[in-house]
Amino acid sequence: MLDDDETWKFIEYALVMKGPLTRFMESMMVDEEGNINLDLIEKTFEMLSELATIMNQPSLQKMIEGVVEGFKKLDEEEIKKVSTFGVLSAMRDEDVQRGIGAVFTILKALGRALK
Repeated sequence: MLDDDETWKFIEYALVMKGPLTRFMESMMVDEEGNINLDLIEKTFEMLSELATIMNQPSLQKMIEGVVEGFKKLDEEEIKKVSTFGVLSAMRDEDVQRGIGAVFTILKALGRALK
């Protein structure tokens, strides 16, 4: 198994990520006095579990693909100014409507979480 290049690439990646992941986990599990907080550990693993579930959702994968494609187009095309009437005109496009709907859904959940 260790003769496999992919295995060695994974081990190398894991070693590179050790420091950042350790700092991340500490920031999520250690309280202000530097003590390990079991409640924070449980909450962190719940969030990581939810994140893993979300990352496997086809809708998120499509959204990420769309964002990546949008950034590629930014490199290929000149960014143009859009007037108020241009915004209203763009709102007739179904893709724009879906994109704005997705952004509003995320903003609503974010706002709810910030209460």
